[in-house]
Amino acid sequence: PPPPPPPALAPLGQTTADPAAPALQARLDLTGGAGEIYITEKGFYVLFKGSEARCSLSRDMEHEWTTEPVRSEITAVSGAPENPWEEDSYCLPGEVVASRVIGNVMSVATKGSTGTANWLFSVDLINPKQLSLREAAYLPGALAEIHVAGDAIFLAAEQDAGTLDLF
Repeated sequence: PPPPPPPALAPLGQTTADPAAPALQARLDLTGGAGEIYITEKGFYVLFKGSEARCSLSRDMEHEWTTEPVRSEITAVSGAPENPWEEDSYCLPGEVVASRVIGNVMSVATKGSTGTANWLFSVDLINPKQLSLREAAYLPGALAEIHVAGDAIFLAAEQDAGTLDLF
């Protein structure tokens, strides 16, 4: 006989302790555009992909980025799933193109609202109570994808029709 199907995934805030009858354990209301959820040994992180976010850029962002109207946000959540609370959040300029987490670092590629400004950010997740920027870089072209492998970050950017650059 074929193997049994994998258990269904439960929505955020529910547990699959009994897959036949998931029960809501707790709820934490977070506002933002749909994004990604990453789970690490330190907690879990919600990445809001871009909107007129509730956040403001931190002082460590350079001045030219502060005029970008679209924002993305990383929110650290602790105590999940029984008693979740928001620890900290970190605001980034632009809309998320792609993101990855390796160890305690989240790499996020974003694009500006005009399509001509793109950035790559590395955010330190080691302390969920104080998310911090490790590195930031401006990138030319229209970002298409990101892949993080160990110490290397591969970005695919479309320069002209039919041309793909890898950084």
